[in-house]
Amino acid sequence: VNGSQGFEYGGKLLWYVCKTLTDIFGPGLIFRTWDAEFVTLCPNTTQQVFTSRCARLRAALHRRYPNELRLGTTWTDGVFSGKTLVDEARSIMHCVQTSTPLEAGTMDAPTEGFRSVGEAVRAGRFTVYYQPKIDMPTGRLVGAEALIRGVSRDGEIIPPSKFIQLLEEDGLIRYLDLMVMEKCLDRIEKWKGKGFGLVPVAVNVSRVTLAHPSTLASILAIQSRHPELPADILDLEITEGSDGMNLEEFKTTIEQYHECGLKLTLDDFGSKYANLLLFAGADFDGVKLDKSLILEVTSNPISRTIVRDIAEICEKYGMGCVAEGIERQEQIDVLLEAGCRCGQGYYYDRPLPEDEFVRKYLEKSTEELKSTEQEENI
Repeated sequence: VNGSQGFEYGGKLLWYVCKTLTDIFGPGLIFRTWDAEFVTLCPNTTQQVFTSRCARLRAALHRRYPNELRLGTTWTDGVFSGKTLVDEARSIMHCVQTSTPLEAGTMDAPTEGFRSVGEAVRAGRFTVYYQPKIDMPTGRLVGAEALIRGVSRDGEIIPPSKFIQLLEEDGLIRYLDLMVMEKCLDRIEKWKGKGFGLVPVAVNVSRVTLAHPSTLASILAIQSRHPELPADILDLEITEGSDGMNLEEFKTTIEQYHECGLKLTLDDFGSKYANLLLFAGADFDGVKLDKSLILEVTSNPISRTIVRDIAEICEKYGMGCVAEGIERQEQIDVLLEAGCRCGQGYYYDRPLPEDEFVRKYLEKSTEELKSTEQEENI
């Protein structure tokens, strides 16, 4: 800002931020932690009061300096660490898009193992690809799955197998999960503004993330920045993780998410980790059949029977059923016969960068809809 607008402009901006923070939160726990970074702590209050204050702050800053400031917030109750919450809010803040790029001095690259998630986010070292979900009887797009990719220093795309396990072991996977949610909600809102309608997007969420006591508050804080979007526009696909959470704790956690209108799907069902006990014991909104089941569904009668039985259970109890890893028309025929309508896989398309996904699916769907309406009018 100083370089493009001048030091006087930058000084007024910092003064306004400090004054607004003080007016809304009081002067007691406001800290300037970097040249252009402030941290505010708000203890001993309710989530509703805190969220309301954050909304007032966001509105005031955006009104005076639209698209020039980043704001990240998080909230928790019980025993917590101030440092952990600040790190989390900072990580969320760096996911927010602005018209002003971060200073070159803050673009420190993460370690090769992607252990420094906050720095990776700052440097734009992660990107989100989208794989279409298709209604198999009609071939129409019904949603997408968001899939994270790393970006090396020379621009090479790095598959998640190279860094996800490291992040899970370090407990940092949660920051990445929250970042993907923020990016997806931004994109859904942008697509809606372009006339593409509401496109549901599934995001992978580790059980390590789900088990963290402040994750739900963080998700609600992210959602508060997109008040026009329904809470269930994101489908949280729960992946397995060695988090030590027992079934009763898991059920209670899912109930809390449901009370906030969030949608949860059991991912990788039929793999070596997901099991019937989890499926039967927790109240999921849907199930995603693992590609290992789909691979053999045309040749293995047991796999075919499992798919049929799960599809019947899902239909009976109002749950969604999605098959992943579809590669051949024969698999689609068997899945439809078994009662599974929704699928994704290389038969339809690989995960795509956002611009390619928009061009191939959202723009195409909009054109087809307009063409159909014109034919009906004629």
